[in-house]
This record gives sequence, C-alpha cells and structure tokens, in this order.
Amino acid sequence: FQNVHVLPGITDILGGDQIQRIHEYRHAASTPMELRTAAIVTVGLELGLRASDVVRLKMKDIDWKNRRVSVIQYKTQNALSLPLTTAAGNAVYRYLVKGRPETASPYVFVHHHAPYDRMSTKICNNSLYCILPERYDVVNKGFHVLRRLSQRLFYEIMQGFRW
Repeated sequence: FQNVHVLPGITDILGGDQIQRIHEYRHAASTPMELRTAAIVTVGLELGLRASDVVRLKMKDIDWKNRRVSVIQYKTQNALSLPLTTAAGNAVYRYLVKGRPETASPYVFVHHHAPYDRMSTKICNNSLYCILPERYDVVNKGFHVLRRLSQRLFYEIMQGFRW
C-alpha cells in the first residue's frame, strides 16, 4: 500500500442558506459574546484566514485607513495582505467598540473573563457551531470550511475575469 494514491474527497463548502444565516447572525448580534462570534466567523468567511491566524490577529494587523489586513501566517510563515471587506470590517469594529473587554492585550479576539488575552483556535470552531449547529456532525466540519469557501469564491471570480 506504500504507493497507493488516495484521491481527495469532495470538498465540503457551505450552502447559500448557511452563508445567509451567518450574515443574519452578524446583523442581529448584540451581546459581547455574540459580537465576538459574529466577527470571528465573518473574518473567516470574508478573508479566508485559518483559525490559527484569526486568533493571532492583532490590532496592528488591521489598517483601517487603507482597509487592509496584513498578517504573517502562522502555518506557513508567509506574509499575507488582504482587503478588509465591509462585512468583516464592520463585524470587527462592532466587536471592538461594543463587545471586547477593556484590556491591553494586542490581540483582537480575547477571552471575556480574566485573563483577557488571546484565545485558542477552538473558539473559531465553536463560533461556527454556534451559528450553524448542524455543522457539528459533518465530517471535516470545522472552521476550515470557511477558508475553502473563500478560496472557491475567489477562484470563481477570477475565472469570470478576463485579462
């Protein structure tokens, strides 16, 4: 079996109704925990960041004036600069202003109880399951589905773009 090539399975992405539910949750979020959940999932959906990069996102990584997010990816150590979409920017802004606890932590997403510091990547999966509980029982169910969806949407946009 050493030379057996296993073909990848069908890539699981979210359906349009699930994407709509994420956006509806974001608009309805009002408590600090809801605002954090909405911001984490929206950043994953809109920017396609890995969970490891979402939880390591720092205040200095967001250039509000130029609407960009720039990070050194945790997994690859590659620099990445992305446009800050309106949806992601608004979700993060609402969390920072109305939901994030007062803390000197440089991280955007922090615990809502002492110590107020960076969270583990589990918060990304838990945030997704909070909005889409049916994802909990799906194989390869986690936060990475947002990255795959983001990549697919980008690919489809580029396919329609003609040089």
